Amino acid sequence: MKIAHLRGFEEKREKQRRTGSIILVGLLLLSTLGFALSSVVDKNSQGSGSERFNGQYWIYTANGREYYFSFSKSEIDFTNIYFTMNLGDIQNKILYLDNPSGLGRAIIESDLAGWVTRIQPACFGECALDLPEKDCTEPIIVIRESESKNVRQQENCVFIDGDEKTINLFLYKILGLA
Repeated sequence: MKIAHLRGFEEKREKQRRTGSIILVGLLLLSTLGFALSSVVDKNSQGSGSERFNGQYWIYTANGREYYFSFSKSEIDFTNIYFTMNLGDIQNKILYLDNPSGLGRAIIESDLAGWVTRIQPACFGECALDLPEKDCTEPIIVIRESESKNVRQQENCVFIDGDEKTINLFLYKILGLA
């Protein structure tokens, strides 16, 4: 009698283990499938690669970081670029920013903040403001609103002439996303 009772108990326990194992394997398969499908949906509906739009900014993910842009890469003309500066040239250094209008300042600070020790307002050459006056011996970005849209470099200076789209062009290139 005890043997029959033990056999029934063991069969019931084995059935519970099998059921639990099947449920766990099913959950693992479904979560993997869900993750794979969400990645495909993001790529197809939001843009190419790791680009997605959150309603206000285009967000690119690279090297485990998110970068924000006002314009998608497809909206930018990458032909008027004449600079070779890369992240290694500014990494762990103070980056000076001569930007009297404030155009694009927030997006530059958010995208480059993790690479530089700090972003410091400055003047390229002499100015009447109480800011450090810099030349091209240290990394400085000089932004001027202009109808002509180009980005060029002279030593450690990058001159951005244009609008917010031109600033996005510079950021895409220096971050290695374009």
